[in-house]
Amino acid sequence: MSFENIILTGIVVVLAYMLFRSPEKGGSRKKKQTTPAHKIRFVSEQTGEVIEMRLIDNSQKLKREFSEESFIANAKMSFQMIVDAFTKGDISRIKNLLMPDIYSAFEAEINKRKENKHVVDFSLICFDSVKILNSSVQKEEVTVQFVTEQINLLKDAEGNVIEGDEMSVATVTDTWTFRKKGRAKWVVSATKSGEIYG
Repeated sequence: MSFENIILTGIVVVLAYMLFRSPEKGGSRKKKQTTPAHKIRFVSEQTGEVIEMRLIDNSQKLKREFSEESFIANAKMSFQMIVDAFTKGDISRIKNLLMPDIYSAFEAEINKRKENKHVVDFSLICFDSVKILNSSVQKEEVTVQFVTEQINLLKDAEGNVIEGDEMSVATVTDTWTFRKKGRAKWVVSATKSGEIYG
């Protein structure tokens, strides 16, 4: 390749980089291009040689890649929302985050509490650790272990504590399995509460 073509190739690389990396300008959103160009051809005026470059757009591939950090952050938010709704007896608002059988099990437990006129007094102090235990090859199912510091009391209608200790914070281990539903949605498909120790 001639020196002129080397320089021209360098310019093409820079232009291609700017094309795919430049942020969108202007206040209004532009219509997305359906298919990015995959080849750029230049013809040298002096030699007539055709220079062809193949551009590979990795943006879609990166979007599809599984990010453990992002997944754990979202799993923590789901955990807090679901536990809060469960303890307050209002899981209808998070129905879309649960598989039908899990929703039914939670609903049955809430109805049982209401029949017995029991109330849950729950406080999530902090997450000690949140980690992925395992996942399917295609990342369709991911099992996460939550270790939390919490105060979880069960009280009767008069406010007397039936279960739990008001004076101590318990460390609780929960293992939840999340299943992918659709392209980007995750729902809880299994739950298991581990040992509780204070």
